[in-house]
Amino acid sequence: MSSNGFSSGTVLVTGNGERRTFMLADGSSVKLNADSFLLLDPHFAKSNREVRLIGEAFFDVVDFPGHPFMVQTTSMIIKGSSTTFDVRAFPEKERDIVLLISGQICLDIRLSDQQLKSIDLLPRQMLTVLRTPFDSLAHTTEVLAIFFDSIMGASGEKCWKEIEWMEDEWVYQRLFPNDIVGWLKKRFRA
Repeated sequence: MSSNGFSSGTVLVTGNGERRTFMLADGSSVKLNADSFLLLDPHFAKSNREVRLIGEAFFDVVDFPGHPFMVQTTSMIIKGSSTTFDVRAFPEKERDIVLLISGQICLDIRLSDQQLKSIDLLPRQMLTVLRTPFDSLAHTTEVLAIFFDSIMGASGEKCWKEIEWMEDEWVYQRLFPNDIVGWLKKRFRA
């Protein structure tokens, strides 16, 4: 990512209970879920396509030769082109989730020893990074475990539970009790 820390880039924001779709200068689109921030590098669509995400977003990325689309979160950098994927990365949570719908992406996961682990995802794969909550004073988080999952059901049907937020559907599977209260607050602006 750029060394300037995105200090003067464009910020896209959603509040509690709000979801918005934005068209980016490179022709890609992003749908931000509630309580999310997307910071675009000041040179986005000119010399790079780098963004920083806090929250959850669904990306529909167009091809832009020579410039991969890059999403930075607390625990990883996601790179791809001509792809659609969802990223859930709230710094205060203990896990980040990336779900690839189409195309291919490469994830560089920041390990606790400051080394990167590169992982490629293919369509219908999901990666979960379990980590410590982000320490805002030390600007660190520690990766505890990495898990892969498939989003195909037992009978072959597509299981899009991780992105049903886009269609205003409620999904209760895989929610931890402490996540339910936060989810309800975001959804209903409480």
